Amino acid sequence: MNHTQSQPGPARESNIELMRIIFTIGVYVLHYNIGTLGGGMDYAQGFNRVLLYGLEAFFICAVDLFMLISGYYMAGRYRVNPWKYVRLLLMVAVFKALTCVLDQTLGLAQYSAGSFLKAIVPADVFINLYIATGLLAPFICYLADRISQRSFTILLAVCIVLIHVIPTVGHILTDVFQMELPLIYTVTMDGSASGYSLVNYVLMFVIGLWLRKYGRTYAGGLVLTAWLVNNLLIAWIALALKPAVGWGLALWSYDHVLVVNSAILTFLLFKQYTFYSRVINRLARSSLVMYLLHKEFFQFMNVQAYVTGHPVRMLVHIAGWGILIYGVCWIIHLLYQMSIGRMMKRLEERWPLSLQCEAAEE
Repeated sequence: MNHTQSQPGPARESNIELMRIIFTIGVYVLHYNIGTLGGGMDYAQGFNRVLLYGLEAFFICAVDLFMLISGYYMAGRYRVNPWKYVRLLLMVAVFKALTCVLDQTLGLAQYSAGSFLKAIVPADVFINLYIATGLLAPFICYLADRISQRSFTILLAVCIVLIHVIPTVGHILTDVFQMELPLIYTVTMDGSASGYSLVNYVLMFVIGLWLRKYGRTYAGGLVLTAWLVNNLLIAWIALALKPAVGWGLALWSYDHVLVVNSAILTFLLFKQYTFYSRVINRLARSSLVMYLLHKEFFQFMNVQAYVTGHPVRMLVHIAGWGILIYGVCWIIHLLYQMSIGRMMKRLEERWPLSLQCEAAEE
């Protein structure tokens, strides 16, 4: 059999890793606003509310951006290690178990044996779709290297129209003009799952691949201007329409054209400034732990008192807790790697696994 050799992926660029850190904290900011978590939007009024909408607009692209980064780093690689995804699921389950134990200890929840087992199932929409995309990645990367730039670009444009543009138009007609047109959708029969779909994750991955293979450097001022205009437009539309349509506004969907555009422009903006820092690269390794655990801190933060106070005080509260939580999660990640991580490494060395794309026999 003719085995296709996978090319080594690009080294971790610290500007991209810094972006990963910032937008992982950005996910915490998004959840700071949500009523069922931080609740900031439920309490903020006036200028504080405008500021929270602004932060929402700048960070709403985080999920799309993470998938784009994955595609960028996977370019030219036709092999993945399935153990990577086993480790990921185990980490989700372990931290869910620790969260349950903590909540039970603090008297915040009570678990029976059955409810505890149900609670620690590693079911997380982002993680599950990330894993699904990762298992497809070697085949996507192989095919991307076998078609011309023109064909790849046409394929990408068609997919963007089908998966991003058409659902965005459908969302606008439904949410803004109150028109029910289910046949306009191309992802699901009645919508697009707000971008929480495998097709959107794969498409963002493919956009990252395309940027790695064919993307070019643009003038920094041009990218910055486009990034600011795009994100301020998101904030303005949200502020203008939110009272009329409520939280259902599809502007916050991950497949919305403006949100996807924000992810691309954010990536291009950070890509302008390539540098290497061992410290930043090490800090970025704990971004997943931050994503998994940050929700547990809201109960200690007294969000209401700060979002109803002085705007500067509110912003310091948001930033200070974000940095503090990230630091705590970095320590937790370090301890996890020194214990369970080492155990998993031994298992991988004893029973290695590989999923790779191979060329057809000649």
